[in-house]
Amino acid sequence: MIIFGLRSGNLKSDDGPLADCAHCHSSKTVHLHFYVRYIHIFWIPLIPLYKTGISQCSHCKQSLDKAQMSPQLLAGYAAARKKTRIPLKYYSWPIIAFLFILFALFAVLFENKDTKAWLQQPKSGDIYEMKEDGRYALYRVKAIKGDSIFMNPHKFTAEKLSELRKLKNDHPESYSDSAIGLTRHELEVLYTSKVLKKISRK
Repeated sequence: MIIFGLRSGNLKSDDGPLADCAHCHSSKTVHLHFYVRYIHIFWIPLIPLYKTGISQCSHCKQSLDKAQMSPQLLAGYAAARKKTRIPLKYYSWPIIAFLFILFALFAVLFENKDTKAWLQQPKSGDIYEMKEDGRYALYRVKAIKGDSIFMNPHKFTAEKLSELRKLKNDHPESYSDSAIGLTRHELEVLYTSKVLKKISRK
């Protein structure tokens, strides 16, 4: 069960008294207090919606929202609200999303770097992930002889590239005894044309 909803959090209030109180006529006793409304999941701030505030007299405790403030008080409220910042802790979702995208980007870059390096220096046991006729297939390098790489195709194929990981885990030894041979140049062409998607190595 996911618990989510709206909550309010206090922000740093304006320093010092702002104005005289029109209700009890006390001098310089009106302060501003700001808070932020935000969406939360399991009480963890997800993203802020807006910030707002009230004025409060420290003497008579009268509180006014924005719609009830006098023009003089409203001018001070607008200036103070502009200076009041929402802390980063209320931006959990954008921060998490940014970090996830950054992590995924680096993962792809390093994965591509490994594939390019291993394509130039093949090794027995390397597993090639390829796209063939709309499906995805695995090939395991059996032997390397001169300029040729001989591979055993996996007995099963997948509809999606993401399913190949499960295929490798569930059927790690289900490779055919028959082998196909490709030259290094042919494999480079397959990689350039995006038929060869990835090379993994234990």
